[in-house]
Amino acid sequence: MQRAVVQIEQDLPTGFYKRLPILKGPGDEGVPRILAIAYGLLHTSHLQLSLMTAVRFVQAYQQGAPLTIAELWALPTMLRLACLEVLTCGWTRLFPNVEPPFAPTRQRPAGSEWC
Repeated sequence: MQRAVVQIEQDLPTGFYKRLPILKGPGDEGVPRILAIAYGLLHTSHLQLSLMTAVRFVQAYQQGAPLTIAELWALPTMLRLACLEVLTCGWTRLFPNVEPPFAPTRQRPAGSEWC
């Protein structure tokens, strides 16, 4: 898990993360749109990701709102981040007295069923 956290930090610099388009709806303020999409993909697929599922999900989303090149580039890293956050949430529920390996983002999309 630690290796995945380091990879996220390397692949998604803070400055780049802050420049991604954000959501503005109630409960979603400040959440990068691509992070919400990553959570939506995880939710829709019941955590069973495949390349074909991801491609179909993104294509369906883009029918209503095209993604930027930066968002498409960030999607694999955001999926990794969302997966780690889901795992961390489960870990803290199973072991409430153990410090999680990293703090999940506080900007989780509204309606996220995890944590």
